[in-house]
Amino acid sequence: MTRKVLVVEDEPVLAAMIQSRLESNQYEVSIAGNGLEGLKQIERAKPDLIVMDIAMPQMDGYTLAKMLRSRIEFKEIPVIVVTAKGNQLKSLFELEGITDYLIKPFQAQELLERVKKHIG
Repeated sequence: MTRKVLVVEDEPVLAAMIQSRLESNQYEVSIAGNGLEGLKQIERAKPDLIVMDIAMPQMDGYTLAKMLRSRIEFKEIPVIVVTAKGNQLKSLFELEGITDYLIKPFQAQELLERVKKHIG
């Protein structure tokens, strides 16, 4: 069974890199350019995992994470945050129900390992 990953990232180059790496490892990947677009895609086709940025236009990652954790149908979807904000946010991510995070810049292999850890 192909696992579905939604990438919510407003940097097109980074989104394309993530998509390429995951697709080459047999994941089905869709892209959203902001949190609002991401929410619409999550509602339409519930992904197995979400990789998202925090700082995005229209709806940031914190708001999206809160919305997901408040809705029973999305509460258990693993969320991996990719951010340039740094390690000081670890406790805040835990409060928001973020499953895992990576600090930008990160290696594509590191992201792949995290995805595999959470959804196989």
